[in-house]
Amino acid sequence: MVCSGTFTISKLRQTLPLAVSLDENNLIILLVWELVRSENEQNWRFHLERLCNAIGSMVTCPLTILSDREKGLIRASDSLSPNGHRGFCCQHIADNVRSRFGNAARDLFWKVANPRSSVAYGDTLAELKEASSRAAEYVSTTTPELFDTSHFPGP
Repeated sequence: MVCSGTFTISKLRQTLPLAVSLDENNLIILLVWELVRSENEQNWRFHLERLCNAIGSMVTCPLTILSDREKGLIRASDSLSPNGHRGFCCQHIADNVRSRFGNAARDLFWKVANPRSSVAYGDTLAELKEASSRAAEYVSTTTPELFDTSHFPGP
């Protein structure tokens, strides 16, 4: 299951938090959605409580919760799903790397985020550092277990 939020493009700027999952045919199904004024811990908690009410097993089974480095989702999910795995959305990190350090750094970030082993992670991070030491420093501020596939503890 993935919980995420996006903003609406309208006169009344709102956020659309939602939860999706895959069905037995690997098709995306929408589980819960709502419109809120902002993406924060209180609104995420409300959203996740409704999801827990609809899917009782959520609290007992390990979930993977990905966020864009906060906005309340991680803190809200910690109290409702303590058995879950937490991580950061690589697309958000890649977009931040691109806007701050350019397209070349973004492409190298994807190599850092998707290595086949811990050794490959170190090699690709060194490659990023050679191309842009500032981009490598930015990426290094995030614990690898939160975004790198070779270190991530969850599914």
